[in-house]
Amino acid sequence: MKIYGNWALGVTALYSSFALFIIGFFVVSTFNKVDLVEENYYDKEIAYQQHIDKVKRTKALVSPLGWKLQADQLVLQFPKDRKEIKGSINLYRPSDSKNDRTISIHPDDKNVQHVSLSNMEKGLWRVQFNWQADSTGYYNEDILFIE
Repeated sequence: MKIYGNWALGVTALYSSFALFIIGFFVVSTFNKVDLVEENYYDKEIAYQQHIDKVKRTKALVSPLGWKLQADQLVLQFPKDRKEIKGSINLYRPSDSKNDRTISIHPDDKNVQHVSLSNMEKGLWRVQFNWQADSTGYYNEDILFIE
């Protein structure tokens, strides 16, 4: 009674299919585009304690940074009790790093800044506010969805 037939053919087919799977996996992973979140991530990791301190100071603010989306503009309201506000707004697009933008913070006399979003792609954006007021650093991060 012959149960298994030609076992050498089965072993050859198994090893051949495994080799084809590994080669296919290698080819697909080689041509798959992977964007890093940050190009210089190592330098940013070293200075991460400063970032933690900024986040703690931001959470301790009595009147925090406020923002809202109005038509094609992002309207930022900085705390009114803070002076000499400067910094940057990083608009980070998770799906394509080519669309990332950095905008300088220059509020008006009422600590309000308007940022035009008319030339921005629709979809999900991460907004990172890295700002200073009276020589003290603050950091906010939020999600923005442009429709």
